[in-house]
Amino acid sequence: MNKKLHVLVIPSWYPDNKDDFKGSFFREQSLGVLKQGCDVGVIFPDLKSLRGLKKVRLFPKIHFENDEGMRTFRMLWNNWFPKMRPLQILFFKILGLILFKRYVKEFGKPDIIHCHSVMMGGWLTEKISDKYKIPFVITEHNSLFFQGHYEKYYTKISEICNKSSLCLSVSTDYSQLLEKTIPNSPQWIPHNNIVSPKFLTTNFRKKDKDPFVFLSISNLSKHKNVPLVLKSFKKFNKKYPKSKLNIIGVGLEESSLKTLKEKLEIKNVYFLGKKTRNQIVQEFNKSNVFVLGTKYETFGVVLIESLSMGVPVIVTDCGGSYDIMNNEVGRVTKQNDIEDMYNSMIDVYNKYDEFKPQNLRDYSNSKFSEEKLTNTLIKHYEKILTKS
Repeated sequence: MNKKLHVLVIPSWYPDNKDDFKGSFFREQSLGVLKQGCDVGVIFPDLKSLRGLKKVRLFPKIHFENDEGMRTFRMLWNNWFPKMRPLQILFFKILGLILFKRYVKEFGKPDIIHCHSVMMGGWLTEKISDKYKIPFVITEHNSLFFQGHYEKYYTKISEICNKSSLCLSVSTDYSQLLEKTIPNSPQWIPHNNIVSPKFLTTNFRKKDKDPFVFLSISNLSKHKNVPLVLKSFKKFNKKYPKSKLNIIGVGLEESSLKTLKEKLEIKNVYFLGKKTRNQIVQEFNKSNVFVLGTKYETFGVVLIESLSMGVPVIVTDCGGSYDIMNNEVGRVTKQNDIEDMYNSMIDVYNKYDEFKPQNLRDYSNSKFSEEKLTNTLIKHYEKILTKS
């Protein structure tokens, strides 16, 4: 294509700032496309939960930000209907259309729209595409499809996905699940999330084995299955008493997990709370192994962040890990199997010197770098626009 490709991103959720993990992969991928020479904008109806708000906003307000060259419009308002999904979708569409008109007035009509997650952004994307004849791409990330959470919306979701010029999902296993779950589903093509350049460029160091430090990072929710990590580490710590387990994250299960730690009388377990990206990088540099007990993942960005920092990974057989893991970078354990995870901990400990940090980083960079994956994405865009 001769002219500069103009991409508009419509996410279903989005980070509040560069240190916010929520939807960080949407932002980072979009910035990656920008760095490869495309014009990129974002519109996002930012409907905040009323829970915990210090200030309730009575009327919506448009907020513009130049985010490292990426033109970002938000409609700041409250989610007045937390348990009424149809009304949430309606207001997401109404506010999103206002943002789109404002965006086009200032920056022109985009060539293509990239919707991240069909629920809620798909409804807005479809409306804009139908009205303004702009092709669109969907990337699905939402782990709630694992739980059948959106079953009542499957017919509409199927309709939107079949209008999309291309349906991408963040892993091979997740593509297969979506094809089975969504009725009359189009084909879903795997396109992995990128690893932030921060994890590929920060200096790392090989850690001593004494003390041997495990790191786990996740939202402290039930499906992350942190109890599996705690119980497996208890067995490891009994054999190696100086070993440590650091847990980063917050969530609804935090209190019960701390209670479980006390009940099991596990030593050297530390709950570190919420950390920024820079702080997480520092924690990787203090750790020997990353461990995750999750029940399911659409992909697992934190796994490739760990590898990029030269830290091997132990993770459960959770679907998303299939595109990442092999025996050269860590171990995959059975679901909810304490003995199997413990054995993997022992195995990685015994073979720790075989996991060369630079080899782990090189592996992550070769598969998940910003440049590699965004160039592939741009080729998809160009192919779609050539056909249209």
